[in-house]
Amino acid sequence: MQIAGAKQACPACGSADIVVCADRGRVPVFQNARYPDPATARDVARGHLILAVCRRCGFGFNATFDPHLAQYDAAYENDQTISPHFLRHVDAMAGQALAMVADRPDALVVEVGCGQGGFLRHLLAAPGGALGGAVGFDPSLRHPVDAGGLRLEARLFDAAAARSLATAPDLVILRHVIEHVDTPFELMAAIRATMDLAKPARILIETPCLEWILQHDAWHDVFYEHCSYFTAASLARLLRRAGFTKVAVTHVFGGQYLAASGEAGPAAEAADPGEGAAVAERAAIFGHSFEAFVARWRERLAERQPLGIWGAGAKGVTFAALIGAAVPVRGLIDIDPKKQGSYAAMSALPILSPAEAAGQGIRHVVVMNPNYASEIAAMVADLPSPMELTIMDAAP
Repeated sequence: MQIAGAKQACPACGSADIVVCADRGRVPVFQNARYPDPATARDVARGHLILAVCRRCGFGFNATFDPHLAQYDAAYENDQTISPHFLRHVDAMAGQALAMVADRPDALVVEVGCGQGGFLRHLLAAPGGALGGAVGFDPSLRHPVDAGGLRLEARLFDAAAARSLATAPDLVILRHVIEHVDTPFELMAAIRATMDLAKPARILIETPCLEWILQHDAWHDVFYEHCSYFTAASLARLLRRAGFTKVAVTHVFGGQYLAASGEAGPAAEAADPGEGAAVAERAAIFGHSFEAFVARWRERLAERQPLGIWGAGAKGVTFAALIGAAVPVRGLIDIDPKKQGSYAAMSALPILSPAEAAGQGIRHVVVMNPNYASEIAAMVADLPSPMELTIMDAAP
């Protein structure tokens, strides 16, 4: 690949055998930032997105990602736990995390990219839990905490943050973080370096699944702030290469996410997963499907008016930008009060509550994530005006 300024080697395994699958041009840097007015939402920072895939290990990445553009702060909002469906998923992940330290009384749990600390609070409050403490790091943290066994710091996890830990961690958690990091091997190696081999620490990672994106032609799941895309095999390989053993990777949340676990061990060069060429071939097909994806959804939604998009997270904001002004959309609908009243990046559409959407006459809604379809249907049924739902996962 010879593109000026683009990565020439895989950030996960180091191979130079990489292929470009898609060039999206300049796209918004953030989907989950909140913008106070339409003008600010339109005039957002943008970055070049080139999706490349390693033919050796199957890892996907934005070859032109610029980490200096993606500076997270308190305006970033990605809380999904308002949804009962997602909260059940969080319960399951919390159960897995607690089981990983059940043999360690007073375990120290560290979360890299803790958001506002919700998951760590969930762990500390779990019935029967006996954690010794929980520490979280995230530059988007709005309210630092240091009380009751919980410490939350508004900064990135780096060598200085690691040195601030009183003891070596028993479990390090990264939930929806590694996809935002353009040097994933370096991050895993740095985390591994904080761990004491005398009592091998564990790691738990949750991240979107590249296989799911490719299988579902999910162009609304490809955006700038996600610069790293893992298959199950490429994530397992990365962990082994960084010095983790007993690695296991499962599909969770309806196959949309991967959950990977491992234990600190001796560093070793990991074997190739043997799937890279097949993933790259599928990604090339995916890349060629972009124009058809946009045209298909524009045609399908043109007559479904007045139209809204349910979900003002990354999927919804990306989809709104993709279909553009070719399809009139009155707004994005979200149940998170922290997002309501703000505007979506690039499309500058208002973010509305369900009641506001009904009041503005929205009668047709695209549901961005099929996992929430039944939950949304129940909410819509309680609104004073009917809404017809189009589920994104359904074939157009």
